Amino acid sequence: MRAARKAALAWGVASVMLAGCDSAPTAADIAKAFGNHLASDFQDVSCAQAVGLPGYNCSYTYLRNKFTKRMVKKQDGGWDIID
Repeated sequence: MRAARKAALAWGVASVMLAGCDSAPTAADIAKAFGNHLASDFQDVSCAQAVGLPGYNCSYTYLRNKFTKRMVKKQDGGWDIID
């Protein structure tokens, strides 16, 4: 019984830790954050965890222009664009 409690506690701690992890924004996430744009309009999307700041630094090409924006996850699961 004691081992079962330890296993349950370990599982609960791991679940809480993993709940805070999210993946980087995709082209579809960036398109949705900008409004009604097609994900296919966003090319060469590359996102990396921002250092010392929340969110991800994302570089992408939109209509042949290159941009870099920071994307931060909102509470509703969507993404905000931070300049």
